[in-house]
Amino acid sequence: MLAISGRSSLSATLTDVLVERGNQQVSRKLAGNSGARFSEWGLSSLAERAADDSELAEMLISRNDMPVPVLQQLVGRATDIVRSRLLTCIPPEKSDQVQQVLMGISSKIKYRAEEPRDFRMSDSVVKELNKNGKLNEETLLEFITAGKVEETLSTLALFCGAPVEVIARLTKNVGPEGLITACKAARLAWTTVSAILKMRFAGHMVSEQELGDAKRTFLALSQAAAQRTLRFMLLHANEMKTA
Repeated sequence: MLAISGRSSLSATLTDVLVERGNQQVSRKLAGNSGARFSEWGLSSLAERAADDSELAEMLISRNDMPVPVLQQLVGRATDIVRSRLLTCIPPEKSDQVQQVLMGISSKIKYRAEEPRDFRMSDSVVKELNKNGKLNEETLLEFITAGKVEETLSTLALFCGAPVEVIARLTKNVGPEGLITACKAARLAWTTVSAILKMRFAGHMVSEQELGDAKRTFLALSQAAAQRTLRFMLLHANEMKTA
């Protein structure tokens, strides 16, 4: 099926069969094949699979035959990490169209981002992993990639020694400085910090300039300074709680 998916010309009837029976490699091959024709069902099925597959999502968004409803499905159902990566690779000719789609789903994304979170389960999972020596930066990256926000924040909180509620509030700040401080205090690598920032800004694009500015801030910040700042933030949070 993989070889067939690479043919220079494929009918919609044939791609429907390949989409239905093919694996991830076949899906990606089809999505990247400009000579493949699709039914709306075929494109919709690929868009559903692309929800947690950034490579497939990038291939689909570059196609010229994506109907607006399927494009909306692709962007709207993607995990936070896939959406963030997707929005940084929009072809110039698709930018206006994708932005219109985002306007249609932005209120839903905003509601989801602002809804209260319950960290009891994620705290329990993270503490158990830590107790068994299985909680590390690689585990944190797995949480981020899977779009597990609660587990991500519980892990970051444990790593930097702060209450998870404080870390959760930092994700709602307009600027990323507080979150960068927490990540530095937690001794995270920039690759992980970058992934967290993209999760933090889920629902709208993080430009390369914003990431570049964040990286310079992160690299310039010493761990000792980050830990001092974090202690001050925690002290302020406690004062606000008891006031």
